[in-house]
Amino acid sequence: MPASKLENQRKSVLHLWENGIRNAKEIHARTKIGLSTIYKMINKLKQTGNLHHAKGNGRPKKITVVVSRALGQYVRRGKTSLFCFRRIMNAQFYVEILDNHIPEINEMLGNEWRFQQDNDPKHTSHLARAFLAENMPQVMDWPSNSPDLNPIENLWSIVKKNVERRVPKKNLTELEQFMAEE
Repeated sequence: MPASKLENQRKSVLHLWENGIRNAKEIHARTKIGLSTIYKMINKLKQTGNLHHAKGNGRPKKITVVVSRALGQYVRRGKTSLFCFRRIMNAQFYVEILDNHIPEINEMLGNEWRFQQDNDPKHTSHLARAFLAENMPQVMDWPSNSPDLNPIENLWSIVKKNVERRVPKKNLTELEQFMAEE
């Protein structure tokens, strides 16, 4: 597998660094690598002594017992229908989607469920907040920028892997069908 552009840049900066060239502008003049990239690499060299990239995106590779239990809570009573859309979502469209799915959720769970959402602006709009206050049994407070705390993200990861294994063609209808089957 050929080295990526960034890997080649790391090698070049590291080579110059090890040969005593430690000025970002001098490295830039010799390599034409962007200054901001060089500054980041120099900071990493100063902090860690290397430019090795930690593989992965920081999420655990395995589903742990705790996450497994949480996912089980999502699926033990069944799953709701999948809703796919092809337009830009705004607060009004978000509320329409919720309004259409609440009867299905209530039929499955009664009033024994909590609603969780992130702090996306369309979720926290006045329109959405008013709708949630009137129509949801309970809405969980959720910290901003915390996708790792959200167990449903792990479930989506599993669905994504399963769908990718089936290799959907570049066809949205087939992709939607595969997702619904998962």
